[in-house]
Amino acid sequence: MPWNLLIFPLIAGYYFITKCWFLRFYHLRIERQRLIFNSTIAGIFFLFISFIITIILSRFTKADNAFEAVFPKIEYLGTSILSFILAVVAAHILNLFTNKNDRNFKAIAKIGNDLERIVAESNQTMGLIQLTLSSGKVYVGLPTTIAAPGDLHYLTIFPLYSGYRNNETKKVIFTTHYTEAFESFADDDPDNDIKLEVTIKCDQIITATPFDIDLYKKFNTKVAP
Repeated sequence: MPWNLLIFPLIAGYYFITKCWFLRFYHLRIERQRLIFNSTIAGIFFLFISFIITIILSRFTKADNAFEAVFPKIEYLGTSILSFILAVVAAHILNLFTNKNDRNFKAIAKIGNDLERIVAESNQTMGLIQLTLSSGKVYVGLPTTIAAPGDLHYLTIFPLYSGYRNNETKKVIFTTHYTEAFESFADDDPDNDIKLEVTIKCDQIITATPFDIDLYKKFNTKVAP
């Protein structure tokens, strides 16, 4: 096989490991050399399957190359292109047997950083998280979206409380209770519901911890109702 035809199996391998949800989220964070190596291995696998299919078809068609009717002048071109087609079909078929979010959560649990794990767990369990920013601002809320490992650059939350940390004591003081605003808009008209989200740049987050309002009340006398 001419070396320039190997571009199709290499693209096939890269497509498969980045589009198949069983493998995609893991490969988002690995180093480039490992990504190229894994793409090559996957490409060789699909090229091998393509060769087998070509041999089987050749026996039925009694031709030296089963794709010679389509590509009569370029040997192995059909086999090389078939490897890419197999990778595309295999990726999408496998995606039918899994859930994208489930695979994302599993990848975060395996290779995610601490912030990604806390955010993912909060999203799954509907538990509150407390975020302290470099400015001293504090937010308590629920994350509305979960990014893939390595893609968490901005965090969007549905806020319930916000405030600040005292510069001297570092004690959290809540000044805004969003729950009161949400309750004031609660009625049977969905168009009247208040929609409020806060987007925070992750490099501004100093600390991120699970938050329990009952536990907070035990250690603080002045808290949100």
